[in-house]
Amino acid sequence: MAFSKFLDPKNNFAFKRIFGTEKNKDILIHFLNDILGFAGKDEIEEIEFLSTIMDAEIASKKQSIVDVFCTDSAGTQLIIEMVRPESLRSYCLKGEEFLQKETKRVLKLIKPDVLPSESTHQCESGNRLVPSDADNEPPLEKEDAQS
Repeated sequence: MAFSKFLDPKNNFAFKRIFGTEKNKDILIHFLNDILGFAGKDEIEEIEFLSTIMDAEIASKKQSIVDVFCTDSAGTQLIIEMVRPESLRSYCLKGEEFLQKETKRVLKLIKPDVLPSESTHQCESGNRLVPSDADNEPPLEKEDAQS
């Protein structure tokens, strides 16, 4: 199995390392300006990273953790996340709640499915255990294998 020399930015860990660190702030600024089409006076020039742990506004709601949370030089809060396509349904159902928070821009980047939609794994159970040298010995019964 060959490993890539570079981390895949669609992986959550790699995404946070590339775009969510002070060291790579210039990469995030360039990425946001490109993907959002900002230029001239609209261009993001500076960002400040904020805590990615979002406390619930109401105690009965869940706390959430986002990939990257920052504020640009105009004071606009930006939430950037890499999400699985299946997760979009729950985000869309909660969309009204997101839209009411006027000071934030939410950018959801959709990563492709990495697993097939149908299971290709097969699991069987039985009473027989097969020793590692299965060609030379008959299979053991479960009771014999425990001794």
